[in-house]
Amino acid sequence: MGQGRITRLLGLALLLIAAATLAAGCGAAADSAGAADGPAQHGGTLTVAMEQAPNCLNAWIVCGGMAATSTITSPLFDSLLITEADGTKVPQLATQVPTTENGSVVETKSGGMDVTVHLVREGRWSDGKPITCDDLKFTQDLMMDDRWMVSSRTGYELVKNVECPDPLTAIYHFKERYAPFLSIVGGTPLPKHVLQGKDFNTYFNNEITVSSGPFLFDHWDHSVEVVLKRNPHYWNAGKDEKPWIDRLRYTFVPDTNTLKIQLRTGEVDVAAVQPDTSVREELESFPRGGYQIKPSVFWEQLAFNTSKAPTNDVNVRRAIAFSIDRTQITDTVLRKQVGELNSTVLPAQKDYYTPAWSDVKPDSKRAQAYLEKAGYKREGAYYAKNGKPLTIVFKSTAGNNLRLKVAQLLQQELRQNGIKMEINMEPPTVFFGTSTIQGAYDIALWAWSSNTDPSQRTLFSCDQIPSEANDFQGNNNYRYCNEDVTKWLKAADVEPDVAKRAELTKRVQVQMRKDMPLLPIYQRPDTVAYTDRAKGLANNPFGGLTWNTADWSVTAQ
Repeated sequence: MGQGRITRLLGLALLLIAAATLAAGCGAAADSAGAADGPAQHGGTLTVAMEQAPNCLNAWIVCGGMAATSTITSPLFDSLLITEADGTKVPQLATQVPTTENGSVVETKSGGMDVTVHLVREGRWSDGKPITCDDLKFTQDLMMDDRWMVSSRTGYELVKNVECPDPLTAIYHFKERYAPFLSIVGGTPLPKHVLQGKDFNTYFNNEITVSSGPFLFDHWDHSVEVVLKRNPHYWNAGKDEKPWIDRLRYTFVPDTNTLKIQLRTGEVDVAAVQPDTSVREELESFPRGGYQIKPSVFWEQLAFNTSKAPTNDVNVRRAIAFSIDRTQITDTVLRKQVGELNSTVLPAQKDYYTPAWSDVKPDSKRAQAYLEKAGYKREGAYYAKNGKPLTIVFKSTAGNNLRLKVAQLLQQELRQNGIKMEINMEPPTVFFGTSTIQGAYDIALWAWSSNTDPSQRTLFSCDQIPSEANDFQGNNNYRYCNEDVTKWLKAADVEPDVAKRAELTKRVQVQMRKDMPLLPIYQRPDTVAYTDRAKGLANNPFGGLTWNTADWSVTAQ
């Protein structure tokens, strides 16, 4: 999802969510499974159902790029900073979140920036070695070592070096200003004393030999299960001596229906369930357990091709937008699992969010006025120009039942306002590999994934339009070009001051609402289901399914 020096981290990372849980079932607490069922107890095993098995366990290199890898290995590694369920960054191995306000982020005279990170004194690897600045420096150097097949060096390549004035202080010297700096300085350190001299392309692929998190690697039976065990030397165990459970078992269940059956029977305890119209009703029928649904990091939107007729006319785009009832989509297709989305920035990004599209409601008179402004006149059932009915070609991914339902609703709503819409559902390889990047559509439905950072330059800048000349690089499949928007996006990406950057980001959203290259529709529902054995789960799509496993426990049997 992200290309471009500063914004490529937008990508597929599992990130931002809204703060409130929109649904919980079968007596489960809204924010934490079993939170009201008494104090947690030590012991026991929780089994997590995974739809995919990992290719390898090293989440830093190409073979570990699957979401399954990060879900499985997340309990093995703590980070400098973590993101809680409300989207707030909080320190974990760091003592504070670096900001310009607390003096930890300083711009240099050369146009760069220095970011100072202070480590907690208690931080330890599972073998007892302290976590120090040497680990942070080693991690930076490892990420930039071209011997290793690192999946992404975005941001790391902007760090000139990491200075260690003392074991608990690290100073990151950035070559230039870099607004998403927290993705680098707040990341996960790697153990220098274990990895130095090892082949990083292979060493962590089949087992993880040391941990900084609440669990230790136990074993991996390929295509069957991965099992983690309690870390008895966890540095952040606290007075409760966390983690509570003895073993965390991941089992691989590729069929969604089988997964639901195993949840129902209690063969597995926890699972992330794919969104569907009836999923909430299915989970409510389970005899024991509960579920939590929150808006995820993936947001669906109706994209307009601004480079070809008829959607190259902003008035046609506006007419389409004011013909669509987004609330009907969320209420009918998703049965109120989530609400409509009114920005390209997610609500959890509170500093940067503004509901710029909130005024776009179904309004037939307004839609028809825009069509007349575009030179169309009503001729029977449809508006037409030069004797040709206004016909819009809609495209999306074949096999996606939710998107087909949305397409059918859109078709009905546009017909009511005199716009003919043809539905063309394509195989994902064709839709994403050809139609979107080459502009072979009028309107289209797909999702982007948001990151912790609000940068969207790769989506909307003029220089990010894919073309044959640039080998179809860039994600501006709208072919949208507003020079002011591009200028503001670029300025925001090098502005570390949150208030100044937020003003630029909001300015972009307001202008894009006027230009209408897209219509945000909704955030996909992120559903976590569990049996009544599982306690302490808190749905946090921003942090991933296993973000708080130290708090998980098993009810007394």
